[in-house]
Amino acid sequence: MASNRSIDLDRRQFVGLFSVTLTIGLLVGVIVSMGSDLVKVAVAICAGILFFILAFLKPKGVLLIIGFIIPLEKFGALGVGPIEYITVAKALGLLLFTSVVVRSLVRRRPIITKMNSLDCLVIIYIIGAVIPSLFRLFLNDSYTTNILVLTVAISYISLLAFYLVVRSLCDAQLLDKLWRAVLFGFLLSTAISLTPLGMEVINGVAFRASGGFLEENNAGLNGLIALAIAIWLAFTSRSKKGQLFGILSVGASLMLVVRSFSRGAAVGLAVLLILFPVILWKEHKRLALSKKRIYWRAILLISLSVLIVLGSMLITDMSPYRYWERLATIANVNKDASIDSRLAAWKIGLQLFQQSPVFGTGIGSIPVFSVDMLPSRLVNLGVIAIGSHNTYISILAESGLVGFLPFVAMLVLCFKAFLSSGGSPRSIKRALFVGLGAFLVGAVFLDSRTEKLFYLLIASAGVIVSFADKALSDRNIGFKKLKIVRNSR
Repeated sequence: MASNRSIDLDRRQFVGLFSVTLTIGLLVGVIVSMGSDLVKVAVAICAGILFFILAFLKPKGVLLIIGFIIPLEKFGALGVGPIEYITVAKALGLLLFTSVVVRSLVRRRPIITKMNSLDCLVIIYIIGAVIPSLFRLFLNDSYTTNILVLTVAISYISLLAFYLVVRSLCDAQLLDKLWRAVLFGFLLSTAISLTPLGMEVINGVAFRASGGFLEENNAGLNGLIALAIAIWLAFTSRSKKGQLFGILSVGASLMLVVRSFSRGAAVGLAVLLILFPVILWKEHKRLALSKKRIYWRAILLISLSVLIVLGSMLITDMSPYRYWERLATIANVNKDASIDSRLAAWKIGLQLFQQSPVFGTGIGSIPVFSVDMLPSRLVNLGVIAIGSHNTYISILAESGLVGFLPFVAMLVLCFKAFLSSGGSPRSIKRALFVGLGAFLVGAVFLDSRTEKLFYLLIASAGVIVSFADKALSDRNIGFKKLKIVRNSR
C-alpha cells in the first residue's frame, strides 16, 4: 500500500520525472484533441500535465475524483467519446495508474506489496483475453475489425490498471470513501438530469424521444450496485446525515434502474430485494439493530423511494404504464423482437465457442462474425450485426476457456471475500455481496464485461482479501512467538 510520506528527489530523478510528465501531457493532448486547432491542443496538453502532477502528488484524492466521475458517465452515457469503450474515467484511470507506477519507481517500492490469489486471477483473465486477440489482430487485414479489437483491448488494459490502482492505494477507510464518492456522483447526476437544462443538455434528443427513459441498459446495472450500497448506508449509518445521504442515494439509484428501461436491471433488482432482507436479518445482531428498528426503517425507505421515483416520473413525463409494459415482454418471448434477437445472439455466441473453445474468437469479434450467422427473420427486420447481450457467453465465445475459467474463479473469490467474517460489522462488504449478485444476474441479459463499477467491486474484494491475508499472517507470527516464549521457559 502506498504511503503518504513526502518524496525526496535528487536532480536526476527530478529531470526524469519532469520528462515523463511532459511526455504524458503531450500524448494526452494530441490524442484527446486530434483534429482540433492548436489552441485546443495546447489546452489539452496543459490539462494532461496538470492532472498527472496532481495524480502524482495526491493519488488518493484523484482516485476519489474518478469514483465521482463514473456515475456522471453512466447517467445518460456522459463522457462517452466517439469510441464506445473509451470513456473519460478510463482515460483518467490510465493517467492515475501511470502516476502510481512512476511514484513507485521513484520510491523504489512495488505498486502492490504482496499479491494475493484474486490479483493473480484478474491479471490472468485480462492477459488471457487480450493477448490472443492482439495476435489475431496482426493476422487480420480488416480495418474495422482491427479498430474494434484494439479499442476493446485498450478498455481491458485500462480496467486492469484501475484494479491495480485501487489495490495499491486503498485501505478500508479509503475504500468506504471511494464508494461514497460514487454514490455522490449518482446523486448529483440525478439531480442535474431532473432540471430542464439537464434534460436538454445531458440527455439530449434521444431522451426526449424516448418519453423520459434513458434506454441505457448498462446504466441500470451500475444503478443496482449503487442501490445496494445506498440501502446498506441507510440502515447502518449511525449519524442522521449518513442515513439521509443513504436514503437520497437509494432514490437516485432506484430511479436510474427504472429510467434505464432495462429488463435485465429489473431482474437484478428483484434479486437485490430478495437478498437484502436475508442479509439484514442475519446481521442485525452484529449491527446492534433491533427487528423493530429494521421494520420501521424499511417502511420509511420504501415509502420515500416510491415518492422519489414517482416524483421523477412526473417531472420527466415518464409513463409508469410504459415501464410495466416493457417488463411484461419478459414473459412473451415469441412476441418481442428484442428478446428474440438476444436468443439468436446467444446461439451465435455458443456456436463461435464451439469453433474455438480454448482461446476464443477474439474480444469484440461476435458482432463481426454475426453478420454471416444471423437468422433470416432478423435479416428481414433490417438487423445487420448483433452483440451477444450476455456477459458470460461473450467471455466464453471471445476469450474461450482461457478467459472464462479465471473469470469464474475470480467471481467465486469475490463472493468469498464479501461473505468473510471479521472487520467492522458496519463494513460495506455485505452490501458489495448483494450488489455483485444483482449485477451478475442482470449481466445474463447484457454484455457488461467492461463496466468500471464491476471492476471496482472486484478491486474492493481484492482489498478485503489482502487485509484478511495480513491479519492471518499476523496471527501466525504471534503463535510462533508464543511458542518460542513457552520453550524458553
